[in-house]
Amino acid sequence: MTAQDQSGATDTTYAGTVHFTSSDTSLGVLLPADTALGSGQGTFSATLIKAGSQTITATDTVTATITGGLTLTVRAASATKVTLSSSATPTAGASFSFGVSAQDAYGNTDTAYAGTVHFTSTDTSAGVVIPADSTLANGQGAFSATLIKAGSQTITGTDTATASINGTLSVTVRAASAASLALDAPRSATAGQAFTVAVTLKDPYGNVATGYRGTVHFATSDPVPAVVLPADYTFAAADGGTHQFSVTLWTPPSQTVSATDIVNASLTQSQSVDISLV
Repeated sequence: MTAQDQSGATDTTYAGTVHFTSSDTSLGVLLPADTALGSGQGTFSATLIKAGSQTITATDTVTATITGGLTLTVRAASATKVTLSSSATPTAGASFSFGVSAQDAYGNTDTAYAGTVHFTSTDTSAGVVIPADSTLANGQGAFSATLIKAGSQTITGTDTATASINGTLSVTVRAASAASLALDAPRSATAGQAFTVAVTLKDPYGNVATGYRGTVHFATSDPVPAVVLPADYTFAAADGGTHQFSVTLWTPPSQTVSATDIVNASLTQSQSVDISLV
């Protein structure tokens, strides 16, 4: 840098001290310490972190109007990781979008990245769809995937040549809408004694349909008026798609218990229970 007069000539008599600042305030930025110039000139080094247009400004510590700036474009370093991102909360069996960015150690997108990314997932269920091996345009790409198993799952992108260049997206997959009803009852029970049955709603992929809010009606083949069946029950969020009920039957040798959604009759199941007198 050079201290100059109004005509642009170097002021070799300049005896001030210069303070340096930068538009890049990232952690890791290195700027020169406050320095006096020799014969109005000096050579310095700096380290910037954030890619893009940045400035370094030098200002006299006493007279702030004596100042000057350098504008430069910082390029990203070579990619050291792959970052996957998505704002979606995916539903089982439904496609969702996610982004991929090849980034350097400082989080800048490496626009010169020319590698190929391979995708894998913790969900290995039949029906899972993840992208084929892909290159990125200017270090970025938009992709879609379909996961099947509800709960916490991941998608990982890995450079096919350098395995250390990788990254993982964690998502929570929600169950799809209820497609079947399962009634779990004991094989046998004693006449006149209560037993427990469980009703569980599942989506087409076998996940418990935690979002189910329908109403279930119970019926039995037992003709005795003293039978005890649950009243119609509307599932709540706290049930998480499954609920237990108490049933009492009376007539040997066996009877059936059924549970059916009152709106969607295809959500139904019946179970046979052997009834004994003792």
